[in-house]
Amino acid sequence: MKNTKASKIENIVGYIFLSPWLFGLIFFGLGPLLFSIFLAFAEWDLIVPPKFIGLGNFINLLQDDMFWKSFRNTLIFSFSVPIVTFLSLLLAYLMNRPKGIFSFLRSIYFIPSITPAVANTVVWVWLLHPTVGVVNFLLKKLFLINGPNWLGDPNWIIPSLIIISVWGGLGYNIVLFTAGLQAIDPQIYEAAEIDGANQWDIFFKITLPLISPTTFFVIVTSFIWAFQVFDISYIATNGRPDEHSLTIVYYLFQNAFQYFKIGKASAISWVLTNVILLVTYIEFKLEKKYVFYGEGD
Repeated sequence: MKNTKASKIENIVGYIFLSPWLFGLIFFGLGPLLFSIFLAFAEWDLIVPPKFIGLGNFINLLQDDMFWKSFRNTLIFSFSVPIVTFLSLLLAYLMNRPKGIFSFLRSIYFIPSITPAVANTVVWVWLLHPTVGVVNFLLKKLFLINGPNWLGDPNWIIPSLIIISVWGGLGYNIVLFTAGLQAIDPQIYEAAEIDGANQWDIFFKITLPLISPTTFFVIVTSFIWAFQVFDISYIATNGRPDEHSLTIVYYLFQNAFQYFKIGKASAISWVLTNVILLVTYIEFKLEKKYVFYGEGD
């Protein structure tokens, strides 16, 4: 009997300690999530009560040229994923050495990952300035090339945003790849060398398969982040010129907090959610073919 009472008291105490988290989950997570589903099928401007309009918001998106432009820009921006993945793996492989200098270099590369994206972007805005920027200055001095108006020329805006994105994501991914590389048993490399394998064979037939789970994780998370990019576009260009840097999340922000079309913004968020789910589903389907987890695979 005493054990039963003590157990009940422990359960009550446990729920008391858990209640702040549950409160936050319900009122700041699950509640807004369910409300956004309703708003996706409604018209609301934050003033008058929401009005149910069925599929009106989604039909409006299909006919909205600006939505498709933002979606196209986001797709182009997602090409930053293979770039940052390749560079992260390359640098991690080159710096996968026990000497202290390489540990120092890994720390240096990680700095952009712990620096706020706002600060990183502001620095790059100055670096890419067409007249006083360091990048164009170096292009002129070293290669006698007149650099473009990186953030003002429609042809160079998305590449510029990709450069900023790659710089910000390198450090975190390098740490992940380094962890994957250091988890490989050195005896596997020794056995391959004894069998006559060269460095190319070792890299492509041993290293890449053994770090494929890390590569898969980096690709999945990077694609999710790329489809949700907002801060870089907002700070660097504010969507200009002519909305060439307008991303889908930036367009969502405009509809929600500038035009106060909350229903349309909610519809955009759910379209984006389903696109991300589709891409992630395809990635997990490919995982079975290309990702190696152990001897059982």
